[in-house]
Amino acid sequence: MEISKELISKVLEIDKRLLRIDEIKENHIFFYTMSNVGEYQNYINIYELAFKCKEWVYNEGYMMKIENHYLNSIQIQIRKPTANSMYKEPWKKTFKNEIDGMIQVCQWILDNK
Repeated sequence: MEISKELISKVLEIDKRLLRIDEIKENHIFFYTMSNVGEYQNYINIYELAFKCKEWVYNEGYMMKIENHYLNSIQIQIRKPTANSMYKEPWKKTFKNEIDGMIQVCQWILDNK
């Protein structure tokens, strides 16, 4: 699972400078931030990050649909209304689990702004 610094900063609304993502270990993501006082190690549980990703997707104006898809996978579909209230063709993809899916959905939104 790869997570960008930009994604962590946006989803967690980090107001300090995010220096680096250190490691993913035992369902936690460890990262370092810099404030005017110094460098700090922070962490977040990956399940909490997935939940915050869902909130962020909705706050960005997207609608989302998550479905079980075949054996041991899920499909996530997102779409955003256009100016005339019509919806563009949805973006959808199948993932091995919801955590990976939510992180990749957020990264796709960031990459396509």
